[in-house]
Amino acid sequence: MAKQPQISLPTLILQVIDKIQRINSFTNDKELSVSNETVEDACDDIVNYAILAKAMLIEERTKIEQNKAK
Repeated sequence: MAKQPQISLPTLILQVIDKIQRINSFTNDKELSVSNETVEDACDDIVNYAILAKAMLIEERTKIEQNKAK
Protein backbone atom coordinates (compact mmCIF):
# COMPACT_ATOMS: atom_id res chain seq x y z
CA MET A 1 0.00 0.00 0.00
CA ALA A 2 1.34 3.42 -0.96
CA LYS A 3 2.10 5.85 1.82
CA GLN A 4 -0.37 8.73 1.98
CA PRO A 5 1.08 12.24 1.76
CA GLN A 6 1.12 14.14 5.04
CA ILE A 7 -0.85 17.35 5.37
CA SER A 8 -0.37 19.81 8.19
CA LEU A 9 -3.05 21.39 10.34
CA PRO A 10 -2.17 24.91 9.12
CA THR A 11 -2.62 23.68 5.54
CA LEU A 12 -6.06 22.31 6.41
CA ILE A 13 -7.01 25.63 7.98
CA LEU A 14 -5.94 27.48 4.84
CA GLN A 15 -8.05 25.10 2.74
CA VAL A 16 -11.09 25.78 4.94
CA ILE A 17 -10.54 29.53 4.67
CA ASP A 18 -10.33 29.20 0.88
CA LYS A 19 -13.62 27.28 0.77
CA ILE A 20 -15.33 29.83 3.04
CA GLN A 21 -14.11 32.64 0.79
CA ARG A 22 -15.52 30.81 -2.24
CA ILE A 23 -18.90 30.42 -0.54
CA ASN A 24 -18.84 34.07 0.52
CA SER A 25 -18.03 35.07 -3.05
CA PHE A 26 -20.95 32.97 -4.25
CA THR A 27 -23.36 34.70 -1.88
CA ASN A 28 -22.21 38.07 -3.25
CA ASP A 29 -21.75 37.24 -6.95
CA LYS A 30 -24.20 34.32 -7.31
CA GLU A 31 -21.44 32.33 -8.97
CA LEU A 32 -18.51 30.31 -7.65
CA SER A 33 -14.99 31.30 -8.65
CA VAL A 34 -14.27 27.67 -9.58
CA SER A 35 -16.61 26.76 -12.40
CA ASN A 36 -16.72 23.00 -11.79
CA GLU A 37 -17.45 23.30 -8.05
CA THR A 38 -20.89 23.65 -6.48
CA VAL A 39 -21.73 25.29 -3.18
CA GLU A 40 -22.56 21.82 -1.89
CA ASP A 41 -19.07 20.63 -2.91
CA ALA A 42 -17.46 23.51 -1.03
CA CYS A 43 -19.55 22.78 2.07
CA ASP A 44 -18.72 19.06 1.88
CA ASP A 45 -15.03 19.92 1.60
CA ILE A 46 -15.22 22.07 4.75
CA VAL A 47 -16.86 19.21 6.66
CA ASN A 48 -14.23 16.76 5.44
CA TYR A 49 -11.38 19.10 6.35
CA ALA A 50 -12.87 19.47 9.84
CA ILE A 51 -13.02 15.69 10.25
CA LEU A 52 -9.38 15.40 9.15
CA ALA A 53 -8.34 18.18 11.54
CA LYS A 54 -10.15 16.50 14.42
CA ALA A 55 -8.44 13.19 13.70
CA MET A 56 -5.05 14.91 13.51
CA LEU A 57 -5.62 16.71 16.81
CA ILE A 58 -6.72 13.50 18.54
CA GLU A 59 -3.64 11.71 17.20
CA GLU A 60 -1.37 14.52 18.40
CA ARG A 61 -2.99 14.56 21.84
CA THR A 62 -2.58 10.79 22.11
CA LYS A 63 1.12 11.05 21.25
CA ILE A 64 1.61 13.77 23.88
CA GLU A 65 -0.19 11.73 26.52
CA GLN A 66 1.85 8.63 25.67
CA ASN A 67 5.08 10.59 25.96
CA LYS A 68 4.02 11.93 29.36
CA ALA A 69 3.33 8.38 30.56
CA LYS A 70 6.89 7.27 29.70
